[in-house]
Amino acid sequence: MKRIITVLTLIIVSLIFSLCGKDFLEYTPKGTISGEQLNTPERLDGMVTAAYAYLGADMWNLAHSHMWVYGGVRAEDEFKGGGSVTDQFQYHQFEVFSLITVDQSRINQLWEAIYNGVARANEALRRMEEVSDTEYPEKAERMAEARFIRGHFHFVAKRIWKYIPYIDHTIPEAEIKLVDNRQ
Repeated sequence: MKRIITVLTLIIVSLIFSLCGKDFLEYTPKGTISGEQLNTPERLDGMVTAAYAYLGADMWNLAHSHMWVYGGVRAEDEFKGGGSVTDQFQYHQFEVFSLITVDQSRINQLWEAIYNGVARANEALRRMEEVSDTEYPEKAERMAEARFIRGHFHFVAKRIWKYIPYIDHTIPEAEIKLVDNRQ
């Protein structure tokens, strides 16, 4: 009986491996775009639009388009509100200038959100450099717009943290971690 089960198992496993061909395992999933497909004028316009869209893609708890917490609350021009001190405790710490004990999760999330905006602008700039001016007549204008968006995000980061790394689109992705924040 053991021998029959072993033989049947081997036959089933060999059938499974013989049916799994290269064509079956290598396919492009629906809804994905390759790098070559992004380097068309229509898609490049879409990438600049995506960078613009990130300007207003913040919420009250990760506000990079308005400086409610990092400006108004810290300057005592506004109050955090809420039902008690424990309601949005991180912002209460800003309000009472107890920054040593602040839960840093919101600050880290804001840093990530701002540099996601920088990354969107940089990716659009990187891809636009690969397209010729004749193929993409609006290239100079769109590159200027992407540089402006990147500059806006760097400016917001500068207002909050003072010393920030300037991430340019010419910096390779592997070297971004090595960029100094005092240059």
